[in-house]
Amino acid sequence: MRPVCVSCGVEMTHPISGVVLVKYDDEEPKYIFLADLKVCPKCGYEILDGFGRRIDYYPNKEKVESIIENAESRGRLYVLK
Repeated sequence: MRPVCVSCGVEMTHPISGVVLVKYDDEEPKYIFLADLKVCPKCGYEILDGFGRRIDYYPNKEKVESIIENAESRGRLYVLK
């Protein structure tokens, strides 16, 4: 079963797979997760779910930067505060 919106009581839809959640340490990324964006079809509330494994910035600096740039250009980048 998919996540359910508590306010609306409906299952959330799964419109976008492969969004990127990034955690920064000062100015540089510390690590990223690939995840899925799910949305309530009634109220529009959004959550990230279905996280893959964590990819650390070091020693994968070039790979992580490429993933972040690609996600940002497609509007699929989210930042963990």
